[in-house]
Amino acid sequence: MARGLQATTNVMVLAAVLSLAPLLASAAATDTVAQAAGAGPGSTSAQAPAAAPGAGATSAVANPAVAVQQIFETGMRALDAGRYDVAIQEGQRFNAEIARLMGEGNVNQAYGYTLMATGHSYRGDSADAVKYGVIAYGGFLKALGPTDINTLAAGVLLAGDLAKTGAAGRGAILLDELKKNGVESSPAAADYFVSRAVVSRFQGRAAEAEGAAREAIKRTSPSSAPSGESDAIASRTFVLAQVLAMQPTKRADAERTLAEARGLARRTYGPDHPRTREMERFQLPAAAAR
Repeated sequence: MARGLQATTNVMVLAAVLSLAPLLASAAATDTVAQAAGAGPGSTSAQAPAAAPGAGATSAVANPAVAVQQIFETGMRALDAGRYDVAIQEGQRFNAEIARLMGEGNVNQAYGYTLMATGHSYRGDSADAVKYGVIAYGGFLKALGPTDINTLAAGVLLAGDLAKTGAAGRGAILLDELKKNGVESSPAAADYFVSRAVVSRFQGRAAEAEGAAREAIKRTSPSSAPSGESDAIASRTFVLAQVLAMQPTKRADAERTLAEARGLARRTYGPDHPRTREMERFQLPAAAAR
């Protein structure tokens, strides 16, 4: 049986986490190398060199920040490829390296928890997605504030997974808070409306769910979407098909939209991607007898 509506955290939003992690990790790595050489924190006399293109393991060891960033990027690529177990493992590796370099509980670990939460969410493990999503959202909220893109993106993902674990009310409260903090005008806006559709669906509010799903697609139109967003259109069209399937009077629209989502998925994800297979397996509810 296909799992419930799935909020999508698109690549553009997830990539935003790289804006902070490498900077902090690089600073920590520089201080570590400097202290090992006998210099004080912040000294420029023994900075870790940047890895040259094509450099091997030696450069990665010389600059731990590069190795940490590579772990995160490997996890991101695994998400794109539908290798969710690998993404989760890379999130764990990322956090272990951050703990080794900067100490357990460092804010950068919120990025690893986001990667783990996303992997579990895409895999359909909503309980684990909530477990790690709560940690990620709380970490970003405390360190970066309520309006930072990382906080907003983590909250959007968490709200959808809360709904899928039977806590749609908590998800709705979180989405309302994110709205107050400007999520609708942020790069996470389309994902926000997907999560709004998820929450409304689990609350039995079909009309609201449909409106949110259509708004998510509108915010991700092919003519204006950044590069790499076409796969998100496939997922969001699938969300709309599931919402339309809730309404018996819109069965024809649901059938047409589901076929469109499957076609988009085959072209953008590929026929063997887990997202494509999920859409192929999904069956509309049986039509009511006349």
